[in-house]
Amino acid sequence: MAHLQPAYRLTVYAPRSVDATEATVLTPAAAAPHAEPFQIATLRGLTGYRPYLLPPSGRRGGFDPLTKRVDSGEMTFQVFDKRTEDGTNAQRWLTAFAGDGDGRPALLNNRVIVEESLDGGATWAAFFVGRVQSLSLDAPLIGTLTVRDESERLDQQIFVGRPHASCTYAKAQAVLPVQVPGGPGSSYRAMQGTVVHDTAAEFFRIDLDMKSATKESGNVVSRGLDSLCIRTGRGGYSSAHGVVNGYDQRFAENINPAGVARAGPSKVRARVAWSGGSGEYAVISVLSTQKNGNTSYYYQPFTMKLGQYAPGTLGYATRPANGATVTVTLIADAPASKDAPHMIGPVDPLTLWQDILAGKFSRLAEDGSVRETFPANTAAFTALAASRSFIPLTAVPTKPEEARAFIESHILRPYHLGYRLSASGEVVPFDCRRSASLASATALTNDDAAPLRAGAFGWTQDRSDALSSIRVEAFRDEAPQITELIENGSRPILSAPAGAMKSDPLTVIVADFTPRAIDVTGKEHVVDAPGWRARQDLLGKNVFQTILTILTDGFSAASKPEEAIFAASSALAAQLRGLFGAGSTTMHRAFRRVSAGDVYPGMWRRLSVDEAPNAATYERGGERLGLCIDRIEEGPFVGLTFLDGGYSSVAVVPSLATLTIDGVTGVPTVTVTRNAAGDRIVLEVALTNQSTVVSPTTGWIDGGVATADGVFTLPTAPAGMRLWVRAHSAPEATDDDFQLPSAVVAPSPAYIDTGVLTPPSSVAVTNIGKTVADLSWTVGEPSMLTEIMLSTGSYSSELFDDPGLQIAVLPAGSTSYRLRGLDGPSVAHSVGVRHVLPASGRFTAIATADFTTGTTDPQLPRPAGLAIAAPLT
Repeated sequence: MAHLQPAYRLTVYAPRSVDATEATVLTPAAAAPHAEPFQIATLRGLTGYRPYLLPPSGRRGGFDPLTKRVDSGEMTFQVFDKRTEDGTNAQRWLTAFAGDGDGRPALLNNRVIVEESLDGGATWAAFFVGRVQSLSLDAPLIGTLTVRDESERLDQQIFVGRPHASCTYAKAQAVLPVQVPGGPGSSYRAMQGTVVHDTAAEFFRIDLDMKSATKESGNVVSRGLDSLCIRTGRGGYSSAHGVVNGYDQRFAENINPAGVARAGPSKVRARVAWSGGSGEYAVISVLSTQKNGNTSYYYQPFTMKLGQYAPGTLGYATRPANGATVTVTLIADAPASKDAPHMIGPVDPLTLWQDILAGKFSRLAEDGSVRETFPANTAAFTALAASRSFIPLTAVPTKPEEARAFIESHILRPYHLGYRLSASGEVVPFDCRRSASLASATALTNDDAAPLRAGAFGWTQDRSDALSSIRVEAFRDEAPQITELIENGSRPILSAPAGAMKSDPLTVIVADFTPRAIDVTGKEHVVDAPGWRARQDLLGKNVFQTILTILTDGFSAASKPEEAIFAASSALAAQLRGLFGAGSTTMHRAFRRVSAGDVYPGMWRRLSVDEAPNAATYERGGERLGLCIDRIEEGPFVGLTFLDGGYSSVAVVPSLATLTIDGVTGVPTVTVTRNAAGDRIVLEVALTNQSTVVSPTTGWIDGGVATADGVFTLPTAPAGMRLWVRAHSAPEATDDDFQLPSAVVAPSPAYIDTGVLTPPSSVAVTNIGKTVADLSWTVGEPSMLTEIMLSTGSYSSELFDDPGLQIAVLPAGSTSYRLRGLDGPSVAHSVGVRHVLPASGRFTAIATADFTTGTTDPQLPRPAGLAIAAPLT
């Protein structure tokens, strides 16, 4: 056995007020009896360090595998308070750090880095990073420095303003014009207007083109805009725009001492674009006038006053030329709220997690750069991403919240993940799932255990963790039409918030009816999954969204999120029931550092400890599987707590055969047969293009859990793809024990092509008037409905991912439609036509046509051959 020579050295750094980078070693105040840096060690003769440190003790942050909470780790370091050289008895080394130059505590919250050597000081490695929580004297000559890890920094608020520009999957909401959240990559819709320069060089006005400001386009004063303004006020008449019914003024002028307009508390930016340029500007005022609708009235903006930001700040640009034709959108630049929520995703949860740690959703600097980051272990994130795929996350934050709480609720709990802080203070993510690969995990045996003594061993079974069922609470979102929002909104302000979206619960309940679960009568465990959201449009379709990234082929494929949520929920429930179904079992044991020094929370190990009861053999001893959930430092030993993960043998594989797919609905099925033990089968699916002939190694997501033999329905696949299928047995707790999941198997062949859906073609717009036009097309799929979508402007990639653009759904076989209520005259429009199948949510590619409205509407000819009959008497 290797001989350890443990040694430690500790450094305390000056506070941020002295050095913002916290890279300067702390020294005592100028009047202190010595000026030595706070560097101490357990060794003598170590250059730059005083030998005043005693070996540390304490615990790392513990991990709760059910709630996914991580508590703060804390270490204590005893320091010898030696009398200073040539000093009096009252003048001592540690006491010199008790206060700063003003008599205040000098050590509290200072950064501490501790290093460890296991070879007597020849080499050193990171051991613990944290901040001074307290300093105490427990004896006249011994002080105790309590250092807590930096996980408290994860309590910083996020969603306090717009996200960093690099987070292209996240955007602040547009508050004018009102618009439902678009799909991935979709751009903001905008109004048209003309620039009018103010006499002051830093101000200018945009007079909106009323043709682009109609209630149908969402250009009305909404609750989202109103909630962000400084104040509102009722004005008189506007001679510049003719006599109106009166107008409202929102926001107010706010000028800094340098004379440059600032958005200040208005929290709204104007994003302006023109031929050859673009920029962002402070919103000073918005004037809107009362308009009458079909049933009531609303307020419609007609002009706004804008000002430049200070040079060097985010969005700074010179104002556009006087008389320039521009497009403008007002976007929220404020903390997330119910009236102006932020929109995130769809995005891989690991990407979002890393961006949160990188400070991209915290408060940014004035120039839009990141202020502060939390260190993350990039290699661990990369390894986790390579070993597992995740259904995408879509978040709708409606208030600022702590980063730690958001990570736990949106990422850790629904995806069955965890994290720990490394010895150097980095966030290290890990996967809590049990898999067949754990059969070869490193083993800890009696030879690795510390001598048995008081507190060295403990074993507990606890009913409080028992689960009778798992309930996953996700969401089903519906994007309503803007015109519907306006007509149903209260006056004078549209009641719908910016980016209004109706959300209903999407609940998945997986019950456990095994005999032991019923005997124990465990509780229902609720997993809130606010980031699992399925999108529906007005037709009730479960809209396809991007959920798989095919790295080898360099493109993304779409699938139905609702089916993916059901499949992921079933797989999550199987994992949780395996660990907590009939109650949890934990074991604590002290091990020698030379054998278990590299074991931290989140790591799986095979355990063979003579003192531990074995539920499989009804005796003590024998091999079990354990997930480390806590670690305590005990000098030459480490105290480890493991959650029992069951028997370390691997289950027998299932059988898969007869992979088929319905050519119209796109619903795939596979015939499954459980192993002789009747273990549940967890299925996984992946998508590639149809030229791929080798089973992919990445991109697999949960496809559902089969509990009986026979035909199993997989998540619906989009057309034109190759669907791959594989599965493994996932034993549940039967009697008193359970096994590891089996290796994966696939049917033969392991894939099936999903067919092709023919989109409409020959889309044409004729008889174009000011507000009406005739649309025609050639049918591609005669058995599918036809969906019509309309937008102002020109067609761009993924523009019609926004369900709010849908204007009609026509019967199968339809070939024409009259467009009404167009924004004319002389306004560019884009129309899209595609076939849809509501039952499965499948749809074809979009066929589009761009056109510009005319100056007059066509006149119907005078009816011929009609006579007015005399009224009946």
